[in-house]
Amino acid sequence: DPELIYSTICASAGFSKIFTNRANTMIARNFATRGTISILHKDLKYAVEKANELECILPLGQAANSVFQIGLNTLSDPSEDFSAIIKVYESWMNVLVGTETKTDD
Repeated sequence: DPELIYSTICASAGFSKIFTNRANTMIARNFATRGTISILHKDLKYAVEKANELECILPLGQAANSVFQIGLNTLSDPSEDFSAIIKVYESWMNVLVGTETKTDD
């Protein structure tokens, strides 16, 4: 239940302004561009590359970079808002966030 997950995170240490903004767009399936998947991937890629140069381990940065690379390779419109990255997870789990309906893929 996306609403339950959202309210739980908002009541915990995981709360942030960006989370509330993007989680709501994911639940509403509103992927109007405010920051694109391709731009965020570029930024993540540079951050991971710089961390590697400094011999700094960024496991979450590397994981996020990988997910956004998959998104660039598989999503039909990399100019959608970066919250559309939820579509990658939806395809892996065969669900649509905000609905209990399974996808037909």
